[in-house]
Amino acid sequence: TEEGTPKSSLNGKKRRGMHVVDKPEMPQTARDGQHDWQLQRQPLEDEWEGRQVGDNDLFKTQIEKCKLACKNQKLCLLFLLQLFVVDGVIAPSLNEALIDS
Repeated sequence: TEEGTPKSSLNGKKRRGMHVVDKPEMPQTARDGQHDWQLQRQPLEDEWEGRQVGDNDLFKTQIEKCKLACKNQKLCLLFLLQLFVVDGVIAPSLNEALIDS
């Protein structure tokens, strides 16, 4: 950057993505990763629906909120965690304060 210019801006312009300008493989790697997670999501969602995990209102609400705000990687993790709860592999500790939010 120019002397005295904040790293976040250069002549008032945003520098978003500047860290990958000389690394064209980085955006492609990110796109490839998103595609891989997209391919993983559908089988997990099919299993989740087939096993009627969504009959649990809390789980259904969590998935609905995650679909609105999260990428496929986090959605896959949530599907897996909920399936593990149903299988008895893990047992969540429910905090009333979290349920009400």
